Amino acid sequence: MHNVHPPHRPSRALRAAALLLLIAWVFASAAQTRADETRRRLRLPILMYHYVSTPPDGSDEYRLDLSVSPQQFASHLSWLRDNGYQTITLDDAYAALSRGKRLPQHAVVLTFDDGYIDAYQNAFPLLRQFGMKGTFFIVTEWIDEGRPGYLTWDQVREMAAAGMSIQSHSLSHPDLANGCDYDCLVYQILGSVETIQAETGIRPRFFCYPSGRYNDAVIQVAAQVGIVAAVTTHGGTLHTSDRLMELARVRIRGTTGVDTFGWLVSQWRGESTG
Repeated sequence: MHNVHPPHRPSRALRAAALLLLIAWVFASAAQTRADETRRRLRLPILMYHYVSTPPDGSDEYRLDLSVSPQQFASHLSWLRDNGYQTITLDDAYAALSRGKRLPQHAVVLTFDDGYIDAYQNAFPLLRQFGMKGTFFIVTEWIDEGRPGYLTWDQVREMAAAGMSIQSHSLSHPDLANGCDYDCLVYQILGSVETIQAETGIRPRFFCYPSGRYNDAVIQVAAQVGIVAAVTTHGGTLHTSDRLMELARVRIRGTTGVDTFGWLVSQWRGESTG
C-alpha cells in the first residue's frame, strides 16, 4: 500500500503540450469504432493482483495482504488451466461489452497493479509457462525514476513484445479525486498514456484508478484522452456496457488459497453476495 503523494504540478509549457495532444487525440479517435447502443450484461472475473512474491520479514499487514507467493500464483494458474479457463485481455472484454464479441465459455482477465519488479521476475515467467496473458497497470514516473523494486522500461518492452498488455495506472499515483484539477488530470492520465506509447509503441486504452479513487471529473478526462474502459477496486464479476469506466474486479489476497480462488472465479458475483 502506498502513501498518496501530492500531484506534481506540470509547468505551463507541459500543460499546453498536454492539451494540444489531447485535442489531437480527440480528433484522431473520432474515426475509431465506438460502442453501439445495445445495453449488455456480462459475468467476467477480472482478477486483481499486486505483488507476486513472498513478503520480506517484518512486512506490515498491507504488504502481507497484497502479496501472493509464486507458488500460490502457480496454483491459481493451474486451477484455471485444469478447469478450462482462457485468459483474455481487456480489449477482448471491451469488445464483448461494447459490440457483442463472443468470448470463450470460461474467460478470465488477470490484472496486476503498480508495476512491481516481481511482475517481471515471477508473474511473467509463470504466465508464459502456462500460455496465459496478463494485463499490467504501471505508474510511468516510478519507472522513469528507476525506483527500486519496480519494473524497468526494458522489462516492460520485453513483456509487451511477448503479448502482455501494458496499461496506465497514472503518471505518479496521486489521489485523482482530491486536489487534482483538470490540468492535473490531463497531465496524470494523458502523460502516462503518451509515455507508455512512446516506450512500447502501443497506445494504452485502459486505466486503473490509483488507490481506486475516482469521480465524474476523472472519468470524463480519461474518456477525453482515449481511455475506453477503466478498472476499479470495487468487488464483483458482473459488468454492464453502460459502466465501462467502472469495471469491478476480484481482489486476490495473500490468504486466497486454491479452493477460495476457484469459488471466486467460478461462482462469486459481488461484494453484496460474497
